[in-house]
Amino acid sequence: MIMKTIWFIIALLSLSVSASAKGFSISIGNIRNDNGNILVMLQADGQSKPVYGMAKAQKGEVTITIEEVTWDHFTISVFHDENENWQIDTDEQGKPVEGFAREKHHPKKKEDACKLKLFYFDNPLER
Repeated sequence: MIMKTIWFIIALLSLSVSASAKGFSISIGNIRNDNGNILVMLQADGQSKPVYGMAKAQKGEVTITIEEVTWDHFTISVFHDENENWQIDTDEQGKPVEGFAREKHHPKKKEDACKLKLFYFDNPLER
């Protein structure tokens, strides 16, 4: 009975270590207010199934961790869904009116985090 318990504990520890090793954290900065949510999508290519993450918006910066990232390179797409309608809103010219960021990312070995800053078209300081 003791040996089964020891093996069970070892199995649990190895699962938790491998699961945490696959997480990828994205720090998103330049969030202009606390309205809505910050939505993140990672995708290896146009054919792969994307993975998603979300956090309540906080003025300044939030960090979102995506579990089970197994790709060696991927595109990160982020937007500030201020009105919580699950889509990036645009003006009459098609420009986003909510903050966004997009980056192709090639993590270095053992890298498990990156930083991005949102861009808002309607912020005159960012034009």
